[in-house]
Parts: sequence; structure tokens; C-alpha cells
Amino acid sequence: MRISAPNLTTTEARILAHAIDHRQPVTISYVNRDGNSSRRTIDNIDLTGGSLLAWCRLREDERWFNLRRIIAVEPTNPT
Repeated sequence: MRISAPNLTTTEARILAHAIDHRQPVTISYVNRDGNSSRRTIDNIDLTGGSLLAWCRLREDERWFNLRRIIAVEPTNPT
């Protein structure tokens, strides 16, 4: 799977693609439309166009994440 997320390094895009393919959680750094940044651990990730639909552990709800607003990705240990 190829991820088109302009703010991610090639390694981070691969981590995200692996998480999507293998249904594993990742932690993202995300900037919302108001310019506020946060770190979110997400799982059950589905790629739809230029966005992710995922379970957000911080909000305990499904959330949409625009790929253009993701500025970093790191692996998360499954819990």
C-alpha cells in the first residue's frame, strides 16, 4: 500500500501503511484545521481517499484524520 501524506517521511508512511494493512495501532502527531496539534493513538484504521477513519483512543470514538494534517507517525505497542 502506498500512502500519500506529504508531511511524512518515507519510513513514517511505511509504518502507517503497515498499521493499516495489519490492523495495528500507531501514534500520530496531528494538526487540526484550527492549527492545534495533538498526539493520538489510533487503531482499526481504514484509508478512504485522502483520509483515515480510525478509532481514537484519546476521544474514545471514531474520528476522521486528513492525511495532509498528519505530521508524524510512530509505532505503538498493541494493548
